[in-house]
Amino acid sequence: MARIVIVAVVLLTLAGAADARHLRLARDPVPLQGIPLRPPTGLRLAVSAKRPFVLDVDAETTRQLPSLRNGYVVGVGGRAAVLITSPSSRRGPVYAIRDNGTATTQLGLGADAAPAGDGESVWIKREVSRSRCTLRHVRLDGRVLRAPRAVPCSWALYPAGLLGLRVRPSRIVDPSTGRTVFKTSLGIVAVAGRTIVLHGHDEFVLFDTATGARKRRAWPDTSGRLYITAVEVRGRYVALSFGNPSWTSEGRYPDDQYYDAWVLDTDTAELTQLPAMPAFVALKWTGTAWTRDGRLVLLTRSGGNDVVAVWRPGQERLGINRMRLRARDSVAYTGFALLG
Repeated sequence: MARIVIVAVVLLTLAGAADARHLRLARDPVPLQGIPLRPPTGLRLAVSAKRPFVLDVDAETTRQLPSLRNGYVVGVGGRAAVLITSPSSRRGPVYAIRDNGTATTQLGLGADAAPAGDGESVWIKREVSRSRCTLRHVRLDGRVLRAPRAVPCSWALYPAGLLGLRVRPSRIVDPSTGRTVFKTSLGIVAVAGRTIVLHGHDEFVLFDTATGARKRRAWPDTSGRLYITAVEVRGRYVALSFGNPSWTSEGRYPDDQYYDAWVLDTDTAELTQLPAMPAFVALKWTGTAWTRDGRLVLLTRSGGNDVVAVWRPGQERLGINRMRLRARDSVAYTGFALLG
């Protein structure tokens, strides 16, 4: 979780004041709005916290994951989660959370993890010593698919679709060999299947690694800066979350930091702003993830409540469920993963 906090804080800090070119808004932000989210949604979320827990959205209940503390979660294929239990010590146990949160399997020790392209396994980095780290490939049931091999301790693991792992802001490697498969002078925003979304100058560049084709799309008209992304399980859509912690409601609303969410269609390079955006939320509580059937789920705090919002591409309104999560505590960032 510390890694996620650092990345988000750095990106938002670099933003500073809002760019004057992005001050044209269709409407002023207000707390998140939408229509009631009707059960059954079937949504269960594994939530990062000082004491990680599983949230059943339909029942509005939480269940703490036993004996697991100070963890952050990494989603795997919209159906499971990997939980890093001791990011500060960097040598704690790693667990797979499966079957709607009822099955917990220890995957050994690790400091970092990222899902493999098959949606059934993960790559886990372990810090053996300050100068020696290893990477291994493990199924969610605990079966080791590839024995540990030495890797640079400087690697930070992020999924890179079918291409492998992003280990630096501009580099993707084949984790089986460590060979660099893609390197760029631009920042890598996300990888959807074999399409790499790059951060150009005031634009996105979509690079199809299979054909070499490039598509360009102007940056959206927003007053925030990009700080988190989520790639759809099937690899077509990328959810882009923009935030500006300096833009607030000046005390009119609780949880009043500027948030704006867009979805990029990597097939067409079209950008769609989510309904009810921009909105005032608590940025440090905010995360997004995709279900296996193509719904985008947003977990946040807005208007003094915990909020689960659900949207499917093409819908005109968000489905909203407001609740109070007793299991939540003073964690700095709420990442989450979907269980199925």
